[in-house]
Amino acid sequence: RDIARRCYQLAHYAQAQLAGAGLELKYHQPFFNEFAIKIDDPGAANRRLLENGIIGGYQLDGALLLAFTEKRTPAEIDRLAAILGGK
Repeated sequence: RDIARRCYQLAHYAQAQLAGAGLELKYHQPFFNEFAIKIDDPGAANRRLLENGIIGGYQLDGALLLAFTEKRTPAEIDRLAAILGGK
């Protein structure tokens, strides 16, 4: 139960950080530990992440599906948001 709560909290923290970086949810529905963000070129976004040592998400049409587990830290999520937000 604690791990599930942690995954939920990290995913919602990530969504807030990504929104702060100018990225929007593709689907405006409740989520647990994964969600899709709108992104023009998900392949380029994944390459940018990989160049920075981050394994990106699953590529969708105009979006990137991201999942967050208990192994991620807020600092890693902040870095992900900065890279995807172009900062």
